[in-house]
Amino acid sequence: MKKRNYRLQALIEFRAQAQQEAVRLVTLRRAQLATAEAELQRGMEAVQACRTQQTITQQRMHTATSGGIAARHLVSYRTHLSELRRQETELLAELEQQRLLVSRAETALAQAEVSLLAAARELQTVEKHRAAWHTRKRREDAQHEQKLQDELGAVLYRLQKKRT
Repeated sequence: MKKRNYRLQALIEFRAQAQQEAVRLVTLRRAQLATAEAELQRGMEAVQACRTQQTITQQRMHTATSGGIAARHLVSYRTHLSELRRQETELLAELEQQRLLVSRAETALAQAEVSLLAAARELQTVEKHRAAWHTRKRREDAQHEQKLQDELGAVLYRLQKKRT
């Protein structure tokens, strides 16, 4: 019997390729999100280290002031503290930018996951159609085969009847 080709095979291949691309995109977006979150964590740690350094410097300044310190040393402590505060402000601004990047990465990941689900659903729909098509073709082939067998049986019966 002649093998029939599924007429929507090209569509299945296209949908499978789209699903693979969606999987690749989700993987990429997850990696980007992980990188952005790691960078956010590093930024938070840098802010915390800066604040810790400010606290330590303030404690040293208060200890030195209570023990009597020269004015030039007091000015150097204050300059150092103001530099640490400026650095903290910069780090907080960078941290806010990183939070924005994490938010964008989460949004991009969510969109990629939606795209993956849509691609999987489309492929599944076409696969179900192909399965139904195969079932229908097998049934038609079986009916055709049965019809041929019946006709062959009828011809053999008539030939046998003519002989007798």
